[in-house]
Amino acid sequence: MAHIYVKLKKLIELVKEGGTVKTGLDTYTRIGKIISDKEHVIDSLDVLEQVGQTGQTEIPVSTENGYMWDENGRKLLFEPFGKPANEEDIPILKKVSGEIKQKIKEITDIKRYTKEKYRKAKNNIKKVILDIKETGGSFDSQLVEDTVTDILTVITENESAFSYMTKEIFSYDDYLYNHSINVCTIGCVVLNKYNKYLINLKQKENLTPIEKSITAIPFSQEQINSISVGYFMHDIGKVLIPDNILNKQGKLTDKEFLIVKTHSFQKGPIVLAKNSIENPLVVNSVKNHHAEIFENESRCYPLIKYSDMESYVKICKLADIYDAMTSKRSYKEAFNPRNVVKGMYNEYNGKDDKLQTILHAFVGSIGIYPPGSFVFLNNGQMAYVLDTNGPLIIPFTDNPNKIPDPFNVSENKDPNLMIDDNRPKIDPENAYKALPPYLKELVGI
Repeated sequence: MAHIYVKLKKLIELVKEGGTVKTGLDTYTRIGKIISDKEHVIDSLDVLEQVGQTGQTEIPVSTENGYMWDENGRKLLFEPFGKPANEEDIPILKKVSGEIKQKIKEITDIKRYTKEKYRKAKNNIKKVILDIKETGGSFDSQLVEDTVTDILTVITENESAFSYMTKEIFSYDDYLYNHSINVCTIGCVVLNKYNKYLINLKQKENLTPIEKSITAIPFSQEQINSISVGYFMHDIGKVLIPDNILNKQGKLTDKEFLIVKTHSFQKGPIVLAKNSIENPLVVNSVKNHHAEIFENESRCYPLIKYSDMESYVKICKLADIYDAMTSKRSYKEAFNPRNVVKGMYNEYNGKDDKLQTILHAFVGSIGIYPPGSFVFLNNGQMAYVLDTNGPLIIPFTDNPNKIPDPFNVSENKDPNLMIDDNRPKIDPENAYKALPPYLKELVGI
């Protein structure tokens, strides 16, 4: 379908004067938020101003099914508002290979899909929490199960999609909502990888002594579904903790910390029991995700011996720690995810054989560069990740006549072109502003 890129400034002027526009296609901002569907008529400045706040300056409009009218209802021509979006008119794009375009398109499609799933999951957990607050504990358990099924579907269809399901957190309310989704998503990815290892181990004939010590029956899909609900609900007991303690900016007193600790082993099980949820695969993650996972681990509760901790609960704990450390909060900045993974690996490596298997599944799942993310290289240059494997990246350049070829970092010999893991993670909004035209045109949908 032929379309043009219409200047946002022109559209704002048009609507401000009483005009309207119909895009004629499903239109998204460059960060995956839908502007309008193909039948919707935009007559509100709010919609366009929200687009402008993301840094976007143009939106696509169909030349076949899209229309613009002035304040008197007269149909306007497209030409004064933008230029045709044909590749012949965008010479820079002609220098980007079709393979790269296809990869970026695939990344963009996955981002849109997962963002919508995340939005739905967040609305659902909001409803669950509101219901608990209003009723003292009751909620729609079927809504939770449906939400978890959606999350499992996303990560089953695309292993790297989980990285688009996690969001930065800026307030306590957002923390509880987003953290529930993040831990569920991350935990499920790790659980799937761990389970595949158990399946392969079961099929292996000659096991080493260590392998014999860590063999376990793989989880069934039904069990994975139940465990995933436990991951989603793991912090639900916090809803019953007083807001003045949970929202406190400074350090908690010893008494306040004791109250917060009850969210897992006391308040969480109360909420589950009130809703007749007795499945141990759910209860254990809610109750024990702060317990020790190696001998004499400090600051753990409740007091359960690490050897009695189920493997899936240990995964829940790792996902909980990782998300808490990599999320931005009102009182702290987010830590670099790669450094968090390294720190956790150093903390838990070498403790016991069973934990090592879980830890390797965790590092193998989380310690990646997801497609569509932005990284810094050692030479200070930014790059766009096209594929996790390697990873395959395309560096940024300001020279439109010298677009660099993508390269696989693991095959690269130049230390200046290695990824700098010591730099903080790059906010996607700010990274987009630094994109060169050949990538901005493709990513900025």
